[in-house]
Amino acid sequence: MGKKAPLSTEQARELIELLKRKVIEKTYYIPNGGGRFEFEVVSDDAQSFFVHVQRKGINHDNCTYLGRLPNGTVLLRLDVGKNLKHYDRKTNTYISGAHLHFYSEEYGTETIPFDVENKELVDICMEFFEKFHIVEPPIIAQVNLLT
Repeated sequence: MGKKAPLSTEQARELIELLKRKVIEKTYYIPNGGGRFEFEVVSDDAQSFFVHVQRKGINHDNCTYLGRLPNGTVLLRLDVGKNLKHYDRKTNTYISGAHLHFYSEEYGTETIPFDVENKELVDICMEFFEKFHIVEPPIIAQVNLLT
């Protein structure tokens, strides 16, 4: 069995641009602290994708949003958090703070800054859905901790 050819950057961008719709009607909750959820979306031509939202640790600002293929290939990833720093191989620079990764055949990912100032995680989630071209997302809510 031969090795599968990698996805080209152009093919990945075309997949990102496809309009996508939720498969199941359900409400998902952005977890407080650690936790995650995942759901499937499909394009008009029945291409399947998965969206993954994950929180790690107790820092309420950190969250990762992924748009990927069923085989695990991540097409789009948004990392949100106050103390993040990412080195972008394409531009040979560091990006501080929230940043958006696009699949790249040559570099693994290409990364750009992403503005999250004064936005709630649910609003950021909806912006990520727009970038991944989800036109019919599920309902997303955030449970606030009682203090």
